[in-house]
Amino acid sequence: MDKLLSIKLNRVLAVLVLATCLVVGVLLVGCTDEGKDGDSTPCSAHTFERVEDAGNRAPTYDADGRELRKCTHCDVTAYFVLPKLVKADGTLSPEYIAILDSYVVSYGDTLSVVASKYFTSGWAFTLDGETEVGEASEVGYDFAVRFTPSDSTYGVVEKTVKLVVKKAVLTEADINLIDPINIPSSVNSLEEMPLALSENQEIKGTIAWVSGQEILRNQSAYYNYVFTPEDSDNYEVFVGKILLNG
Repeated sequence: MDKLLSIKLNRVLAVLVLATCLVVGVLLVGCTDEGKDGDSTPCSAHTFERVEDAGNRAPTYDADGRELRKCTHCDVTAYFVLPKLVKADGTLSPEYIAILDSYVVSYGDTLSVVASKYFTSGWAFTLDGETEVGEASEVGYDFAVRFTPSDSTYGVVEKTVKLVVKKAVLTEADINLIDPINIPSSVNSLEEMPLALSENQEIKGTIAWVSGQEILRNQSAYYNYVFTPEDSDNYEVFVGKILLNG
């Protein structure tokens, strides 16, 4: 029985040795460098060259490329990854001009208005240009901005700017009066004359004559009034003038 067991073990060992030899042989001949006499020797170092192939694609700034290559010694082929292109720092662009970190703007301004006033070429807010800057605030608001070079070989530059919002300063065009033309002779003080806003007045508020003004008779003259907006947090009080015949 012991002799039979010994014979079986010897057969198993022989099979294992044979299998090991086959594996080693495959590894030795799998990548070879054939000499002039046809003898095969192991390929110690691959030397790859590009091969034209339908699967080849050039790298771009957005995606990697790939390229089929073949070893000039053993004919092994493989696809190689071509890393995507890297753009140059956008601040190195010849057209790049840095902008400030903060700007003072007015209530009612839109981002497109701010950009047109203060930004150099290539800079823009990331939000829609019709976005308003917000209510008056000395603390201000942070907005993301982006510089996009016209030359695509340079990268985009992004930063944050702060917009400090001041009250809007009104103009004569913002005040729509029901204009009186003449000062009646029976009127001794401007306070006796009605002064009203028209229905087209968009910015709500109240209007009154500046007190203490003398009426100049037999001539035309300008007389001052004060418009006080309802939204005093975002609009400055406006002092305007109107031409009347005395």
